[in-house]
Amino acid sequence: MILHNIETQLSILLYIMIVVCSTIFAYKAESRNNPLWLMTVGLILCFFATFRDVSVGTDTINYIKYYNNTIIVRYFEEGFEFLVSILRPFNSVRLYLLAMSLLTYPLLLIRLWDLRNNFSLPVSVLCCVCLVFLPSLNESRFYVAAAILFFSTRFIASGRYLFFALFVFLAYSFHKSAIVGLSFLVIRVFWLSELSFRKKVGLILLSPIIVILAVTLCMALVNSGAFDRYFAEYMTNDAEVNLGLSVYYLALISIVSFNACIIMKRMGLELNRLAESAILLTAMGFIPYIAFAGIGGAQRLIVFYRIFEVLVIAWLWAIPLPRMDQIAARAISIVYPLYFFASTIMLNSGGILPYLFSQ
Repeated sequence: MILHNIETQLSILLYIMIVVCSTIFAYKAESRNNPLWLMTVGLILCFFATFRDVSVGTDTINYIKYYNNTIIVRYFEEGFEFLVSILRPFNSVRLYLLAMSLLTYPLLLIRLWDLRNNFSLPVSVLCCVCLVFLPSLNESRFYVAAAILFFSTRFIASGRYLFFALFVFLAYSFHKSAIVGLSFLVIRVFWLSELSFRKKVGLILLSPIIVILAVTLCMALVNSGAFDRYFAEYMTNDAEVNLGLSVYYLALISIVSFNACIIMKRMGLELNRLAESAILLTAMGFIPYIAFAGIGGAQRLIVFYRIFEVLVIAWLWAIPLPRMDQIAARAISIVYPLYFFASTIMLNSGGILPYLFSQ
């Protein structure tokens, strides 16, 4: 990608400003315990998602063509088709993009506000903008489903399983892969279990360790030339960034999180069950990413779990640790979302550059 283009440079500056402003407003919301500042973040994200040109996001133009009835698609999920059927008579692309935005960012931010006493709100918003907002400019329908699933976890926490099931069904009606949201029930099982702390840590550790071994084996097979067709998804130009560095960095986050849990236990501090569950779900996210690597588009499954990285990273920033451990944890809390932001920009992942306002 050529970064010397003036439109691209201005677009990068714009995205940086969105990240910075959103983080500052989230800090004000947390320090003043005032949700109006967080509403401002929602307005910023919805504004730029709504008034972007249809060229921003590789898939955006196809959704707009479907909305305008200029292309025929064999099948979309019922919920998405129903929404489009309601909006289509207004013949407004802005209204469609606004509706998709309102089904995504407010749900994410409302849930983050719910959890503000357990996690750092500014860091969680920073991660949310870098890990969710940027790719959602491309895969809007998928991120609507992801946001609905993330919001649905509030019903697991309160034991309202019927509401949780209804929201999973709603997410499923936008993207069928959202059915993996049923696995979130492991949160409740995890909370109610009488396992000792060591066994819980062992349960969490098991997923990433197996996956790291699986990744190593897969990459060895790719390099050997075996199963080329199945592992074709690993052999793209950006595989090193999207697969290698990302997966191993997530493993690093998990390891640091486990270490933080152990340190807190030794210090006699009460462990945060929400954080424990977020770590478990983050670790679970490795499994579908690796298991379905050879199936086009199946890697998106990790996004439903990746949202919980937002909580894990925000928790690492907030927990009281010895000075050196705290420095390491906070460094990771900042470096990871910025790494994801930089890789998205440098690769122009999802075709989000240049950002242009609608004509």
